[in-house]
Amino acid sequence: MTITRHAVRRYKGRIGKKTASRKRIITQINRDLQRDVRYRKPSKVKDHYILVTSKYQAVCYKSRVVTIYRLNEDATNYKYNEKLEMELMAVA
Repeated sequence: MTITRHAVRRYKGRIGKKTASRKRIITQINRDLQRDVRYRKPSKVKDHYILVTSKYQAVCYKSRVVTIYRLNEDATNYKYNEKLEMELMAVA
């Protein structure tokens, strides 16, 4: 699954170690999404879905991890649009 730089930055700030390398974080997110997904939650936004793991929620759009939320935050209204695509264009 493709992971945006924004998702890596959010993971660093909220879940993982702040000094970890980007490559290590991408590996960790991919491992979590392969092994630790509890369920897939629908989003209120079209074409978006949320994968809930034991540590965080990953908001996905067209097989891309767009951002990451903590478990106690509401991620159902997050919308990935063209303006954000320009900001998040660089894929990790």
